[in-house]
Amino acid sequence: MFIPFLTTSLIDDICLLFILVPIWWLLGIDQFGWPFFLSFLFWKFLLISGKNREPIRLTPPTGYIIIFLFVYLLSGLFITEKYRILTFVRNFSVYVSVGLLAIIITNTVKKEEEVLKLLWALTIMVSIASILGIFVAMGLFNIKFTAPIKYLIPSNLRSFPYMEIMLYKDFMKLNYLPGLVITSRLRTFFLFSTHYATTLAMIFPIQLFLLSKYKKTWKRRFLLLSSFLAITNFILCFARVALAGAIGGFLYFAFTSKYKKIKYLSGFVICFIVLISICYSSTLFSVAKEILTTRGLTDRIILYKATIESWKERPLFGWGTQRHIEDSFYPAGSHSTYFAILYQQGIVGLIIFLLILGSIYTEVRRVKRLEDRTMKGLIDFLAWGFMVSFISGISECMDLDVINLHVIWLIWSLIIVLSRRRIAPLPKF
Repeated sequence: MFIPFLTTSLIDDICLLFILVPIWWLLGIDQFGWPFFLSFLFWKFLLISGKNREPIRLTPPTGYIIIFLFVYLLSGLFITEKYRILTFVRNFSVYVSVGLLAIIITNTVKKEEEVLKLLWALTIMVSIASILGIFVAMGLFNIKFTAPIKYLIPSNLRSFPYMEIMLYKDFMKLNYLPGLVITSRLRTFFLFSTHYATTLAMIFPIQLFLLSKYKKTWKRRFLLLSSFLAITNFILCFARVALAGAIGGFLYFAFTSKYKKIKYLSGFVICFIVLISICYSSTLFSVAKEILTTRGLTDRIILYKATIESWKERPLFGWGTQRHIEDSFYPAGSHSTYFAILYQQGIVGLIIFLLILGSIYTEVRRVKRLEDRTMKGLIDFLAWGFMVSFISGISECMDLDVINLHVIWLIWSLIIVLSRRRIAPLPKF
Protein backbone atom coordinates (compact mmCIF):
# COMPACT_ATOMS: atom_id res chain seq x y z
CA MET A 1 0.00 0.00 0.00
CA PHE A 2 1.40 3.39 -1.05
CA ILE A 3 1.35 5.89 1.82
CA PRO A 4 3.74 8.83 1.24
CA PHE A 5 6.49 9.14 3.87
CA LEU A 6 5.31 6.01 5.68
CA THR A 7 5.53 3.07 3.28
CA THR A 8 7.81 4.76 0.73
CA SER A 9 11.61 4.52 0.65
CA LEU A 10 13.79 7.30 2.03
CA ILE A 11 14.86 8.32 -1.48
CA ASP A 12 11.23 8.54 -2.59
CA ASP A 13 10.45 10.55 0.54
CA ILE A 14 13.14 13.12 -0.29
CA CYS A 15 11.96 13.27 -3.90
CA LEU A 16 8.44 13.96 -2.67
CA LEU A 17 9.70 16.76 -0.42
CA PHE A 18 10.95 18.65 -3.47
CA ILE A 19 8.20 17.69 -5.91
CA LEU A 20 5.51 18.76 -3.42
CA VAL A 21 7.02 22.21 -2.88
CA PRO A 22 3.93 23.80 -4.54
CA ILE A 23 1.74 22.13 -1.90
CA TRP A 24 3.98 23.28 0.95
CA TRP A 25 3.88 26.77 -0.57
CA LEU A 26 0.08 26.84 -0.78
CA LEU A 27 -0.19 25.72 2.85
CA GLY A 28 2.43 28.25 3.91
CA ILE A 29 4.82 25.70 5.41
CA ASP A 30 7.43 25.96 2.64
CA GLN A 31 9.74 27.97 4.92
CA PHE A 32 8.76 26.27 8.19
CA GLY A 33 8.21 22.60 7.52
CA TRP A 34 11.60 21.33 6.29
CA PRO A 35 13.26 20.87 9.72
CA PHE A 36 10.23 18.85 10.86
CA PHE A 37 10.15 16.79 7.65
CA LEU A 38 13.87 16.02 7.79
CA SER A 39 13.74 15.22 11.51
CA PHE A 40 11.04 12.64 10.80
CA LEU A 41 13.00 11.20 7.86
CA PHE A 42 16.16 11.04 9.96
CA TRP A 43 14.27 9.11 12.65
CA LYS A 44 13.03 6.78 9.92
CA PHE A 45 16.61 6.48 8.63
CA LEU A 46 17.86 5.53 12.11
CA LEU A 47 15.18 2.84 12.42
CA ILE A 48 16.04 1.35 9.03
CA SER A 49 19.79 1.47 9.72
CA GLY A 50 19.31 -0.18 13.10
CA LYS A 51 17.09 -2.89 11.65
CA ASN A 52 19.59 -3.65 8.88
CA ARG A 53 22.57 -3.19 11.25
CA GLU A 54 24.16 -0.71 8.89
CA PRO A 55 26.69 1.76 10.33
CA ILE A 56 26.11 5.49 9.88
CA ARG A 57 29.06 6.90 7.99
CA LEU A 58 30.24 10.49 8.21
CA THR A 59 32.28 12.07 5.43
CA PRO A 60 34.48 15.16 5.86
CA PRO A 61 31.71 17.55 4.70
CA THR A 62 29.06 16.00 6.98
CA GLY A 63 31.56 15.95 9.84
CA TYR A 64 32.27 19.64 9.34
CA ILE A 65 28.56 20.53 9.28
CA ILE A 66 28.16 18.86 12.69
CA ILE A 67 31.05 20.93 14.06
CA PHE A 68 29.54 24.02 12.41
CA LEU A 69 26.25 23.34 14.22
CA PHE A 70 28.05 23.27 17.58
CA VAL A 71 29.72 26.61 16.81
CA TYR A 72 26.38 27.98 15.61
CA LEU A 73 24.78 26.93 18.89
CA LEU A 74 27.62 28.51 20.86
CA SER A 75 27.20 31.82 19.02
CA GLY A 76 23.64 31.99 20.36
CA LEU A 77 25.07 32.81 23.79
CA PHE A 78 26.12 36.24 22.47
CA ILE A 79 22.74 37.44 21.19
CA THR A 80 22.05 40.98 22.48
CA GLU A 81 18.68 41.72 20.84
CA LYS A 82 16.42 39.25 22.61
CA TYR A 83 13.64 39.43 20.03
CA ARG A 84 16.07 37.86 17.55
CA ILE A 85 16.25 34.62 19.53
CA LEU A 86 13.38 33.24 17.42
CA THR A 87 15.32 34.16 14.29
CA PHE A 88 18.32 32.32 15.69
CA VAL A 89 16.23 29.21 16.41
CA ARG A 90 14.80 29.32 12.88
CA ASN A 91 18.23 29.67 11.24
CA PHE A 92 19.81 27.01 13.43
CA SER A 93 16.99 24.54 12.69
CA VAL A 94 17.47 25.10 8.95
CA TYR A 95 21.16 24.17 9.16
CA VAL A 96 20.25 21.13 11.27
CA SER A 97 17.79 20.20 8.52
CA VAL A 98 20.33 20.36 5.69
CA GLY A 99 22.82 18.48 7.85
CA LEU A 100 20.30 15.66 8.34
CA LEU A 101 19.58 15.70 4.60
CA ALA A 102 23.28 15.31 3.82
CA ILE A 103 23.70 12.41 6.27
CA ILE A 104 20.64 10.60 4.89
CA ILE A 105 21.68 11.06 1.25
CA THR A 106 25.31 10.05 1.73
CA ASN A 107 24.32 6.90 3.63
CA THR A 108 21.30 5.86 1.56
CA VAL A 109 21.97 6.48 -2.13
CA LYS A 110 23.63 3.40 -3.64
CA LYS A 111 22.17 2.98 -7.12
CA GLU A 112 22.14 4.95 -10.35
CA GLU A 113 18.35 4.71 -10.31
CA GLU A 114 18.25 6.53 -6.95
CA VAL A 115 20.55 9.31 -8.19
CA LEU A 116 18.35 9.79 -11.26
CA LYS A 117 15.22 9.94 -9.09
CA LEU A 118 16.68 12.82 -7.10
CA LEU A 119 17.76 14.65 -10.26
CA TRP A 120 14.29 14.23 -11.73
CA ALA A 121 12.70 15.50 -8.51
CA LEU A 122 14.63 18.77 -8.78
CA THR A 123 13.79 19.02 -12.47
CA ILE A 124 10.07 18.47 -11.86
CA MET A 125 10.07 21.07 -9.06
CA VAL A 126 11.56 23.83 -11.24
CA SER A 127 9.44 22.73 -14.22
CA ILE A 128 6.24 23.33 -12.25
CA ALA A 129 7.59 26.67 -11.04
CA SER A 130 8.70 27.66 -14.55
CA ILE A 131 5.36 26.80 -16.18
CA LEU A 132 3.40 28.77 -13.60
CA GLY A 133 5.95 31.59 -13.80
CA ILE A 134 5.44 31.92 -17.56
CA PHE A 135 1.66 31.98 -17.16
CA VAL A 136 1.90 34.72 -14.54
CA ALA A 137 4.42 36.72 -16.59
CA MET A 138 2.08 36.54 -19.60
CA GLY A 139 -0.77 37.85 -17.48
CA LEU A 140 -2.90 34.72 -17.92
CA PHE A 141 -3.50 34.62 -14.18
CA ASN A 142 -2.06 35.92 -10.95
CA ILE A 143 -1.58 34.38 -7.53
CA LYS A 144 -1.88 36.51 -4.41
CA PHE A 145 -3.05 35.29 -1.02
CA THR A 146 -2.09 34.93 2.62
CA ALA A 147 -0.98 31.44 3.65
CA PRO A 148 -3.46 29.48 5.84
CA ILE A 149 -0.75 28.84 8.44
CA LYS A 150 -1.06 32.53 9.35
CA TYR A 151 -3.91 31.67 11.72
CA LEU A 152 -1.66 29.35 13.72
CA ILE A 153 0.99 32.02 14.29
CA PRO A 154 0.65 34.53 17.16
CA SER A 155 -0.27 38.03 15.99
CA ASN A 156 2.84 39.61 17.54
CA LEU A 157 5.05 37.35 15.37
CA ARG A 158 3.06 37.99 12.19
CA SER A 159 3.99 41.69 12.38
CA PHE A 160 7.69 41.05 11.69
CA PRO A 161 8.62 42.05 8.09
CA TYR A 162 10.37 38.75 7.39
CA MET A 163 7.34 36.82 8.64
CA GLU A 164 5.08 38.90 6.40
CA ILE A 165 7.19 37.99 3.39
CA MET A 166 6.90 34.29 4.24
CA LEU A 167 3.14 34.43 4.82
CA TYR A 168 2.13 36.63 1.88
CA LYS A 169 2.22 34.56 -1.30
CA ASP A 170 2.62 35.91 -4.82
CA PHE A 171 4.61 34.93 -7.88
CA MET A 172 6.02 38.33 -8.80
CA LYS A 173 7.53 41.13 -6.76
CA LEU A 174 8.00 44.82 -7.52
CA ASN A 175 11.65 45.83 -7.65
CA TYR A 176 14.07 48.23 -9.25
CA LEU A 177 17.33 47.90 -11.12
CA PRO A 178 19.81 50.64 -12.12
CA GLY A 179 18.56 52.68 -15.05
CA LEU A 180 15.49 50.48 -15.49
CA VAL A 181 12.26 50.29 -13.53
CA ILE A 182 11.17 46.66 -13.26
CA THR A 183 7.48 46.39 -12.47
CA SER A 184 7.78 42.71 -11.60
CA ARG A 185 10.41 40.05 -10.94
CA LEU A 186 9.55 36.37 -10.79
CA ARG A 187 10.04 34.57 -7.51
CA THR A 188 7.39 31.77 -7.75
CA PHE A 189 7.72 29.48 -4.66
CA PHE A 190 10.79 31.27 -3.29
CA LEU A 191 11.12 34.21 -0.90
CA PHE A 192 13.07 36.40 -3.30
CA SER A 193 13.86 36.51 -7.02
CA THR A 194 17.58 36.06 -6.38
CA HIS A 195 16.99 32.73 -4.62
CA TYR A 196 14.70 31.50 -7.39
CA ALA A 197 17.24 32.52 -10.03
CA THR A 198 20.07 30.81 -8.13
CA THR A 199 18.02 27.61 -7.88
CA LEU A 200 17.30 27.72 -11.62
CA ALA A 201 20.99 28.28 -12.36
CA MET A 202 21.98 25.29 -10.19
CA ILE A 203 19.37 22.91 -11.64
CA PHE A 204 19.87 23.91 -15.29
CA PRO A 205 23.11 21.85 -15.52
CA ILE A 206 21.17 18.87 -14.15
CA GLN A 207 18.62 19.31 -16.92
CA LEU A 208 21.46 19.31 -19.45
CA PHE A 209 22.86 16.11 -17.96
CA LEU A 210 19.50 14.39 -18.18
CA LEU A 211 19.19 15.59 -21.78
CA SER A 212 22.46 13.85 -22.56
CA LYS A 213 21.04 10.56 -21.25
CA TYR A 214 17.75 10.45 -23.12
CA LYS A 215 17.62 10.32 -26.91
CA LYS A 216 14.42 10.65 -28.98
CA THR A 217 11.98 9.99 -26.15
CA TRP A 218 9.18 11.96 -24.52
CA LYS A 219 11.55 12.59 -21.62
CA ARG A 220 13.93 14.41 -23.94
CA ARG A 221 11.13 16.60 -25.31
CA PHE A 222 9.99 17.37 -21.79
CA LEU A 223 13.55 18.29 -20.75
CA LEU A 224 13.98 20.57 -23.77
CA LEU A 225 10.77 22.40 -22.91
CA SER A 226 11.68 22.52 -19.21
CA SER A 227 15.15 23.92 -19.96
CA PHE A 228 13.72 26.62 -22.24
CA LEU A 229 11.16 27.64 -19.61
CA ALA A 230 13.85 27.67 -16.92
CA ILE A 231 16.02 30.03 -18.98
CA THR A 232 13.03 32.30 -19.63
CA ASN A 233 12.17 32.38 -15.92
CA PHE A 234 15.81 33.05 -15.08
CA ILE A 235 15.78 36.13 -17.32
CA LEU A 236 12.54 37.38 -15.75
CA CYS A 237 14.13 37.21 -12.29
CA PHE A 238 16.57 40.03 -13.19
CA ALA A 239 19.01 38.69 -10.59
CA ARG A 240 22.53 40.04 -11.09
CA VAL A 241 24.26 37.90 -8.49
CA ALA A 242 22.62 34.74 -9.86
CA LEU A 243 23.74 35.74 -13.36
CA ALA A 244 27.31 36.11 -12.11
CA GLY A 245 27.04 32.66 -10.50
CA ALA A 246 25.61 31.15 -13.68
CA ILE A 247 28.40 32.60 -15.81
CA GLY A 248 31.09 31.53 -13.34
CA GLY A 249 29.65 28.03 -13.08
CA PHE A 250 29.43 27.70 -16.84
CA LEU A 251 33.02 28.85 -17.36
CA TYR A 252 34.24 26.38 -14.73
CA PHE A 253 32.30 23.62 -16.48
CA ALA A 254 33.58 24.68 -19.87
CA PHE A 255 37.26 24.60 -18.95
CA THR A 256 37.27 21.57 -16.65
CA SER A 257 34.80 19.15 -18.24
CA LYS A 258 35.50 16.52 -20.86
CA TYR A 259 32.95 17.98 -23.29
CA LYS A 260 35.04 19.45 -26.11
CA LYS A 261 32.06 21.02 -27.90
CA ILE A 262 31.26 23.03 -24.77
CA LYS A 263 34.86 24.21 -24.56
CA TYR A 264 34.82 25.37 -28.18
CA LEU A 265 31.48 27.11 -27.61
CA SER A 266 32.83 28.79 -24.49
CA GLY A 267 35.87 30.07 -26.34
CA PHE A 268 33.63 31.49 -29.06
CA VAL A 269 31.32 33.15 -26.52
CA ILE A 270 34.24 34.71 -24.63
CA CYS A 271 35.81 36.03 -27.86
CA PHE A 272 32.42 37.41 -28.88
CA ILE A 273 32.01 39.17 -25.53
CA VAL A 274 35.51 40.64 -25.74
CA LEU A 275 34.83 41.87 -29.29
CA ILE A 276 31.54 43.48 -28.29
CA SER A 277 33.24 45.04 -25.28
CA ILE A 278 35.90 46.64 -27.50
CA CYS A 279 33.34 47.92 -30.02
CA TYR A 280 30.99 49.34 -27.41
CA SER A 281 33.44 50.15 -24.64
CA SER A 282 32.07 53.65 -23.99
CA THR A 283 28.48 52.42 -23.69
CA LEU A 284 29.47 49.50 -21.47
CA PHE A 285 31.54 51.83 -19.30
CA SER A 286 28.56 54.12 -18.71
CA VAL A 287 26.31 51.15 -17.90
CA ALA A 288 28.92 49.74 -15.51
CA LYS A 289 29.27 53.15 -13.86
CA GLU A 290 25.50 53.32 -13.38
CA ILE A 291 25.43 49.86 -11.83
CA LEU A 292 28.33 50.62 -9.50
CA THR A 293 26.73 53.85 -8.30
CA THR A 294 23.21 52.50 -7.84
CA ARG A 295 21.70 52.72 -4.38
CA GLY A 296 21.50 48.95 -3.91
CA LEU A 297 25.23 48.44 -4.39
CA THR A 298 26.18 51.57 -2.47
CA ASP A 299 24.05 50.45 0.46
CA ARG A 300 25.67 47.03 0.40
CA ILE A 301 29.18 48.48 0.47
CA ILE A 302 28.19 50.57 3.47
CA LEU A 303 26.65 47.46 5.03
CA TYR A 304 29.74 45.31 4.51
CA LYS A 305 32.01 47.97 6.02
CA ALA A 306 29.71 48.37 9.03
CA THR A 307 29.49 44.58 9.38
CA ILE A 308 33.28 44.28 9.58
CA GLU A 309 33.54 47.09 12.12
CA SER A 310 30.85 45.56 14.33
CA TRP A 311 32.30 42.05 13.94
CA LYS A 312 35.62 43.25 15.38
CA GLU A 313 33.90 43.64 18.75
CA ARG A 314 33.23 39.87 18.90
CA PRO A 315 35.57 38.27 16.38
CA LEU A 316 35.65 34.64 17.54
CA PHE A 317 32.01 33.50 17.77
CA GLY A 318 30.17 36.54 16.45
CA TRP A 319 26.85 38.02 17.54
CA GLY A 320 24.62 34.97 16.93
CA THR A 321 22.20 36.80 14.63
CA GLN A 322 21.89 39.88 12.47
CA ARG A 323 21.77 43.25 14.26
CA HIS A 324 20.51 46.68 13.36
CA ILE A 325 23.33 49.20 13.03
CA GLU A 326 23.50 52.92 12.39
CA ASP A 327 24.12 54.37 8.92
CA SER A 328 22.99 51.18 7.18
CA PHE A 329 19.69 50.49 5.45
CA TYR A 330 20.20 46.74 6.03
CA PRO A 331 21.02 44.87 9.28
CA ALA A 332 24.61 43.80 9.89
CA GLY A 333 25.28 40.22 8.88
CA SER A 334 23.00 40.19 5.85
CA HIS A 335 23.23 40.18 2.04
CA SER A 336 26.20 37.83 1.87
CA THR A 337 26.50 34.24 3.02
CA TYR A 338 30.14 34.68 4.00
CA PHE A 339 29.75 38.05 5.74
CA ALA A 340 26.64 36.70 7.48
CA ILE A 341 28.47 33.69 8.89
CA LEU A 342 31.48 35.82 9.84
CA TYR A 343 29.25 38.28 11.68
CA GLN A 344 26.87 35.78 13.27
CA GLN A 345 29.23 32.85 14.04
CA GLY A 346 32.54 34.69 14.02
CA ILE A 347 35.81 33.77 12.40
CA VAL A 348 35.56 30.26 13.89
CA GLY A 349 32.24 29.64 12.16
CA LEU A 350 33.47 31.08 8.86
CA ILE A 351 36.60 28.91 8.88
CA ILE A 352 34.52 25.77 9.45
CA PHE A 353 32.08 26.79 6.71
CA LEU A 354 34.97 27.35 4.30
CA LEU A 355 36.24 23.89 5.28
CA ILE A 356 32.85 22.51 4.24
CA LEU A 357 33.18 24.22 0.85
CA GLY A 358 36.78 23.08 0.48
CA SER A 359 35.90 19.50 1.33
CA ILE A 360 33.05 19.52 -1.22
CA TYR A 361 35.44 20.76 -3.90
CA THR A 362 37.93 18.08 -2.83
CA GLU A 363 35.19 15.51 -3.45
CA VAL A 364 34.71 16.98 -6.94
CA ARG A 365 38.41 16.59 -7.74
CA ARG A 366 38.38 13.09 -6.25
CA VAL A 367 35.58 11.93 -8.56
CA LYS A 368 37.36 13.33 -11.60
CA ARG A 369 40.40 11.16 -10.78
CA LEU A 370 38.33 7.98 -10.56
CA GLU A 371 38.01 6.00 -13.77
CA ASP A 372 35.72 3.16 -12.72
CA ARG A 373 32.73 5.03 -11.36
CA THR A 374 29.26 4.87 -12.85
CA MET A 375 27.80 8.29 -13.79
CA LYS A 376 31.24 9.88 -13.63
CA GLY A 377 30.15 12.45 -16.24
CA LEU A 378 27.52 13.76 -13.82
CA ILE A 379 30.18 15.31 -11.61
CA ASP A 380 30.92 18.02 -14.18
CA PHE A 381 27.30 19.18 -14.11
CA LEU A 382 27.03 18.99 -10.31
CA ALA A 383 30.29 20.95 -10.01
CA TRP A 384 28.74 23.59 -12.26
CA GLY A 385 25.88 23.87 -9.75
CA PHE A 386 28.35 23.95 -6.86
CA MET A 387 30.17 26.91 -8.40
CA VAL A 388 26.85 28.73 -8.91
CA SER A 389 26.07 28.42 -5.19
CA PHE A 390 29.63 29.41 -4.22
CA ILE A 391 29.63 32.60 -6.31
CA SER A 392 26.03 33.58 -5.56
CA GLY A 393 26.78 33.37 -1.84
CA ILE A 394 29.15 36.33 -2.14
CA SER A 395 26.26 38.80 -2.40
CA GLU A 396 23.27 36.80 -1.19
CA CYS A 397 22.38 34.91 2.00
CA MET A 398 21.67 31.42 0.72
CA ASP A 399 20.12 30.33 4.02
CA LEU A 400 17.48 33.06 3.87
CA ASP A 401 15.32 30.83 1.66
CA VAL A 402 14.88 27.33 3.05
CA ILE A 403 14.02 25.66 -0.27
CA ASN A 404 17.07 27.16 -1.95
CA LEU A 405 19.39 25.99 0.83
CA HIS A 406 18.04 22.42 0.65
CA VAL A 407 18.57 22.36 -3.12
CA ILE A 408 22.16 23.46 -2.55
CA TRP A 409 22.81 20.74 0.00
CA LEU A 410 21.13 18.06 -2.09
CA ILE A 411 23.52 18.88 -4.94
CA TRP A 412 26.49 18.91 -2.56
CA SER A 413 25.38 15.58 -1.07
CA LEU A 414 25.19 13.98 -4.50
CA ILE A 415 28.76 15.12 -5.14
CA ILE A 416 29.79 13.30 -1.96
CA VAL A 417 27.85 10.20 -3.04
CA LEU A 418 29.64 10.05 -6.38
CA SER A 419 32.98 10.40 -4.60
CA ARG A 420 32.49 8.03 -1.68
CA ARG A 421 30.24 5.29 -3.03
CA ARG A 422 30.41 2.84 -5.89
CA ILE A 423 27.07 3.50 -7.56
CA ALA A 424 25.36 0.41 -8.97
CA PRO A 425 24.44 1.05 -12.63
CA LEU A 426 20.97 0.58 -14.06
CA PRO A 427 20.35 -2.97 -15.33
CA LYS A 428 20.67 -3.36 -19.07
CA PHE A 429 18.01 -5.31 -20.93
